[in-house]
Amino acid sequence: MSFIKTKVVLALGVATALVTGVAVSSAYAVESNGSSVAMYQLDGETGEYVAPGAVVAWDYSAVGSPSKTDIDATFTGPDDAVAIRTFISPRGQESNISAWSAWADGGFSPNSKLVLLPNISPSGMFGGQFQSVRDNGGQFSIGFAYVNNNGLTIASQGPVFHYITVAPGGSYTFEDPTTAAPTTPPVGSADINLSATTVAAADGTLSLVVPANASATIGNATLVNNLSTSTGVLGDITVKDSRVITHKGWELSSTVSDFAAGSSVIAASQLTVRPRVVSTTAAAGSVAAAAEGAAATTAKPFASATDAAQVGDTVLNADLKFVAPATSAAGTYTSKMTLTLTSK
Repeated sequence: MSFIKTKVVLALGVATALVTGVAVSSAYAVESNGSSVAMYQLDGETGEYVAPGAVVAWDYSAVGSPSKTDIDATFTGPDDAVAIRTFISPRGQESNISAWSAWADGGFSPNSKLVLLPNISPSGMFGGQFQSVRDNGGQFSIGFAYVNNNGLTIASQGPVFHYITVAPGGSYTFEDPTTAAPTTPPVGSADINLSATTVAAADGTLSLVVPANASATIGNATLVNNLSTSTGVLGDITVKDSRVITHKGWELSSTVSDFAAGSSVIAASQLTVRPRVVSTTAAAGSVAAAAEGAAATTAKPFASATDAAQVGDTVLNADLKFVAPATSAAGTYTSKMTLTLTSK
């Protein structure tokens, strides 16, 4: 029998030697799965830590430990416990002995409340419906509980366990626990009455801000498909909405006059406008630019905002493309875009 297996026998309480080692108590922390203490799986033959996620055979020699590295580390039971019982249970039923799927009796190290390397191999639990667990598989907890009253009730400290997932046939994987930080009990408390004074909110304004003497140049004319094609950008404009009470939303539209160079005129529709939102502090998704389209001398949508509780500043711009008809004379043509902002 290997050294580790000898320690397993000691953990089941059938030897006479006093077992020493580092004792771990449930006062340290409670695990995220509800276990009173972290329990890690060690190889019963070598004492090596087994990483979670490994596929383990049903009859694999597995022992539990509060330490990944110290095979002498022990669990410490409460004073009212008289023995331990290893178990397999449905998850969430670890403290309900009548709901356990399989179990086996065990004991403490002599003259102590210490548990050293308890046998947590499923094949070592012969009570209950262990065969159904092995054959059908499922999600369970495996570990041990401190018991009294001839093993019929759980002692004052909760069970120690980790989760296992059993495949039909008996092979299984397991999950290491996650330790929650220990809490420090409060030493006192007091109430302080609070009061806050407010004034009525004031609705702000809706405004359009365009730089003084704003202008946009549509230049860099090149021949595209033998037609003069020029591009440019409109420049940033800002819609400011500080109406925190009404926040009705807004609409921005544009009109463009026909382009003229002396007596030569080119229709506004030769200009393509692609509005875009540069930035906004309004509620996400509440501001949208209009679709790209031909300019017109009548109002066309440029951008809009919905009725959003979070208002703010929206910076807009537009990409411009001007294609001159084949019959138009070369030259510099001028026009004017008029932006109109209205509240919804």
